Amino acid sequence: MKQIIIKTGQVALIVFGVLLIQGALGASDNLAISFGECLIRCSIGMAMIAAVIWIPRIAQAIRLHKKSKEEVDNHAA
Repeated sequence: MKQIIIKTGQVALIVFGVLLIQGALGASDNLAISFGECLIRCSIGMAMIAAVIWIPRIAQAIRLHKKSKEEVDNHAA
């Protein structure tokens, strides 16, 4: 159940990031915002997408590293 909630949250953040980027590009096409503001909004959207994808992978790598370090320490003792 916990995994389903986490995955749903990740998908929601990715969709929100894409919508933020699309909204910024559309507003820029209509000259409602400046190019600099469009870049900022698109950067925030891309950062959201990247964070949702990479943070779980980094956390898993850290957990595996700690686990392998503990196994090495247990075998050395």
